[in-house]
Amino acid sequence: MKDSEQIDIYVLTRNSIPIISECLASLKEQTYENYTVTVIDGSSTDGTEQVIKDSGFELLSVPYDYTIPEKRQIALKTSTAKYVAFIDSDCIAPPNWLSNLIEYHPKIHDLGLGIVDVGATGGSLITTGDAFDKSIGTVLHSKLGAGLSMQGKLIDCEWKKVQFVPSLATANIIYNREHALSVGGFNTSITGCEDAELNSRLDGSDFAILYIPDSGVKHYHSHSHTINGQKYTGFLRWVKTYSEARGEAIIKGGLRMSSPVYFIPLVALLFWGLMMIFLPLAGIGLLLSYLTIMLLYPIYLLSQDDSNASLLDVPFLLLILHAGWAIFLVTGLIKGLRNR
Repeated sequence: MKDSEQIDIYVLTRNSIPIISECLASLKEQTYENYTVTVIDGSSTDGTEQVIKDSGFELLSVPYDYTIPEKRQIALKTSTAKYVAFIDSDCIAPPNWLSNLIEYHPKIHDLGLGIVDVGATGGSLITTGDAFDKSIGTVLHSKLGAGLSMQGKLIDCEWKKVQFVPSLATANIIYNREHALSVGGFNTSITGCEDAELNSRLDGSDFAILYIPDSGVKHYHSHSHTINGQKYTGFLRWVKTYSEARGEAIIKGGLRMSSPVYFIPLVALLFWGLMMIFLPLAGIGLLLSYLTIMLLYPIYLLSQDDSNASLLDVPFLLLILHAGWAIFLVTGLIKGLRNR
């Protein structure tokens, strides 16, 4: 597509120094010419707002208690462009990011399925940063981490072909704004997982969601997946936030927001609890087997890539992810039921 169509880029942020500077600098280097950038800031207290003002991009300040879905819905409704792009403030876009994603947005005759009406295009999240960043990326991309989910598959993804996917992360996506609004836009009644929830409605309305190769953005996992610079406790809080949001979305979004994969840790935890009650020795043996796998699996993972992920961090992050997901998915389901 030529640069005739305007794209409005929205960056959601709060207290993102120093990473946001890299994000905004990358947006200034886009080869696509017809675009605007608006940063929606949730009342930062660390000087982030001044960095945004110094960048020359538009700043839209909102109260601290606005949820991410509310901020994204503001973006859809305030934009006047045909296309709205989202990128997170801890991501760095390559110069051809917009050009690659927008190319597939008109109705196309492609992929052997005739005329396709495209609702969204996006790419992968490429792990960058220090050893802890790489450890988080390794865990979330692994099959014992989040790698069985669509979002997990998009981390460090190396797919070489354009293909249909059920969902894409809003850290790297362009929506056809009219299509997104036609299905209601972002669901502001939930606190998270708003991308998967909206994408499920787009997909259910026959608007294609396309993964585009060579459009990945670099992602600092440690900024969004930890809190206040804390490592393990910060990661646990992120797991709590995301798991509860997923549970809430399952209740409010129904079966289209659910998958048997999401319940594996919970079922495993319940099964182990029953064994500890009725067959305690077998339960202890099962726990020891699990811990052994958690110690050996990272060795296998790190032998498969050349990242500098930490052999010490990966097992602990896996344990936190499994236990936290099992517990906080339940609290999220309960919250969803209470707030229906």
